[in-house]
Amino acid sequence: MPRIPLTFEQVRQRAIDAIADCQDMVTDTDSRDDPQIIHDLRITGKRLRAWGRLMRQTWGDATWRSVDGWIRQMCHLLAGARDQLVCQQTLNQLTEISQARSKTKTLSSLGRLQQHWTSLQSNTPPQNQPVDWPQVTKQLSLIYEHWHNHPCQDLCPKQQQRHLSARLQNTYTKARRLGRQVHNDAPNTDPLLCHRFRKWLKHLLYQLELLSTFNPHINKLNKLQSKLKTITDVLGDHHDLSQLADQIHERTNELDDKAVKRVTKLMRQEQTDLLTHAMKKFRQVFEEKSEKWVKGICGSCKPR
Repeated sequence: MPRIPLTFEQVRQRAIDAIADCQDMVTDTDSRDDPQIIHDLRITGKRLRAWGRLMRQTWGDATWRSVDGWIRQMCHLLAGARDQLVCQQTLNQLTEISQARSKTKTLSSLGRLQQHWTSLQSNTPPQNQPVDWPQVTKQLSLIYEHWHNHPCQDLCPKQQQRHLSARLQNTYTKARRLGRQVHNDAPNTDPLLCHRFRKWLKHLLYQLELLSTFNPHINKLNKLQSKLKTITDVLGDHHDLSQLADQIHERTNELDDKAVKRVTKLMRQEQTDLLTHAMKKFRQVFEEKSEKWVKGICGSCKPR
């Protein structure tokens, strides 16, 4: 079993620092409702989930599920504040694509859809509830207490490095398997499968970020993170288009069918292009089996 240059205490300390940063953001009542702050809190929550997966066997399944549940609840409390904003941003991006491709009929349909969307929003009470900050604060406290009270010093450094290597391999293997399923089903891949694939890619990305924090001299880590970031961003756009498609079909019953069909056609074309690009990058990152892949990352740096 290969070892990676990372210990339980390093994972724990990085998590504690990240949680403390979140607590500072949440207690700042002047800025915490800013969309960027909410976004940063959700991203940190996803990082904590990825780092927690590295500790799953050490904590035990029951403890890990409790901690992961607290983080998921926190992210859920923050999610609604940006859903409608994402749909509007995706519509704007489609308009830019239509303009660049000189698709006048599609552009006209998008304009009508934008007007219809705006009128619906003005005549409908806002669906997004304010963030329940006391609950977010409570979840953060539970998460902090757990990480703070679990120093995990029962294994020697070499055993810890092998354990963390095995968990990293597990994340890589799951992401690789899901990616192959997405690739085999393309271009008609189920959006839910794409979303699951992206989730595991993010777990892997955040775990590599953690490894890189304590080993900035491993150059291969930077290249891998860049490629994974590209794939997750592209699949994020793919997911946003799927979400927008659902919203369109729910909220545009009074709109001309031809207009909806034109917009839907453009969205499907864009999703196909995005998936093709993501799978090209996927093949560059996931060529090797997990153990060889981990050895390749740390080959230039032997753990102490």
